[in-house]
Amino acid sequence: MNQRPPDFVPGVPADYVLGRLAKAGGHEVSSGKLASPESSAALAVNTFGWFHDQPGRLPPFAMLGQSISRPIVVEVEYCARFPWSGGRHPWLDAWAETSEAVIGVESKRFEPYRGQKKGTLSPTYNRQVWRDRMAPFEAMRDRLRSPSEHSNIWMPCNW
Repeated sequence: MNQRPPDFVPGVPADYVLGRLAKAGGHEVSSGKLASPESSAALAVNTFGWFHDQPGRLPPFAMLGQSISRPIVVEVEYCARFPWSGGRHPWLDAWAETSEAVIGVESKRFEPYRGQKKGTLSPTYNRQVWRDRMAPFEAMRDRLRSPSEHSNIWMPCNW
């Protein structure tokens, strides 16, 4: 199937974004999903892709407070390698690193308005691989599995 190339906002490095999307498992480009006006992936790459070559220009994440410095790394379609062997690791729509924190972003453009879906996470996320440093992730995991949570979930995480 021959798909039209996706549209990016001016300044988004198309080769970088398309390369990252090609490595991810979602087939966003080849399936045509990226070209859809309802694409969450397009929202994420157009929002964060521009900052890949200039991460310090990404505005602070207001909900994280003023103590978080500007990012030194910004990536799109980032494979968050958790400390376990084998299995699958999550692909995040965007990833930012500051000197104090890492920030993972999963974009949901219209999904919150399409009715409730139960969050499902692999049992792999129950592994105790980070000992005491796992508590913030366990709290987020449990919130994601809760039927009452469905949008605007964020979690500060101090490394």
